[in-house]
Amino acid sequence: CYDLGIGRFFDPMDYFVAVLSAIVHDLGHDGRNNAYHVSVQDELALTYNDRSVLENYHLSLTFKMLVRDTSTNMLQGLSYAQLAIVRREVIDMVLGTDMSQHFARVGDFSRLVASLGRDAEA
Repeated sequence: CYDLGIGRFFDPMDYFVAVLSAIVHDLGHDGRNNAYHVSVQDELALTYNDRSVLENYHLSLTFKMLVRDTSTNMLQGLSYAQLAIVRREVIDMVLGTDMSQHFARVGDFSRLVASLGRDAEA
């Protein structure tokens, strides 16, 4: 495994959010893609207004599962501020898996790296 040196840009909460997002990013996936759901105007497409249909569904299932059952709510010990950050970042990461947004997000990231550089201390 290569050390790309990106670890210095992350704190423990960032790692937690990344792992949680990776675990849930396809929760409840039905084997079809967003284009299918939109084209047949099924319940998911109508619920999520044709936008990142499956990604929004995965997120909805995730947060419902977490808040409805204390045995699965690994977020219950977080402060309100921490919970808001985790929720916002998980939503952003999972929505980022929608391939219709891929190239725009890669471009945004490339511009950010170019503007900030690679020095974590800067």
